[in-house]
Amino acid sequence: MQWTLGARYSVRYRLKTAADTTPDSAAPLTHCLPHQPSLTDAIGYLRGLDSERVTLETRKHGTVTIERASIVAAKQVPEPPQRRATRRPA
Repeated sequence: MQWTLGARYSVRYRLKTAADTTPDSAAPLTHCLPHQPSLTDAIGYLRGLDSERVTLETRKHGTVTIERASIVAAKQVPEPPQRRATRRPA
């Protein structure tokens, strides 16, 4: 996949589990229980990219860094639609 800095992407990736981390790991831990989904999505603008990680700037969670090995699917997506003006009662 060709990544473009500044472009907007939708990325589906696996959540970390206790088995994925070591005691000295600085990465945040998200426990996946059997009744919870083990995948999640992030939609945002590509701010960083290297051989091991992708960094997105999302509206909801700020900066999100995702390990490339955990990415299941990714695609470039268009800009979000413009928000409508608030209707005021007459």
